[in-house]
Amino acid sequence: MKILGIDFGTKNVGISISDDEGRVAFLRVTQKRDEHIVSYIVDMREKEGVETVVLGMPQNIPERWKEDIEEFKKELEQKGLKVVFQDESFSSHEAHHSAHQFGIKTVTDSSAAAIILQRYLDRESNKA
Repeated sequence: MKILGIDFGTKNVGISISDDEGRVAFLRVTQKRDEHIVSYIVDMREKEGVETVVLGMPQNIPERWKEDIEEFKKELEQKGLKVVFQDESFSSHEAHHSAHQFGIKTVTDSSAAAIILQRYLDRESNKA
């Protein structure tokens, strides 16, 4: 089953998804962070066969931001989703750096979501 990766921002939510085997993360979409974002993710779970949601949680952030991310996690769990945290430190910086290496000028939040998800997938494959 597939795994969904999320970069939860103040204005936008970057979303990525794994392949069926849960080995490789792919960029999917950047959505506006609004009252419809939870239902959008629930719909993706049903359409894509998502088993787990990996939610980026940066280290050393202000408490109010941490609480905001934890509240979002709770909302997803109330809709029946399994949600795990993954350290997202420097994921946006890494996405920008990678894009510039390939001459890409626009980096989306879904790029950071793919990095967060790939970190999780790599960590899980190393456990096996």
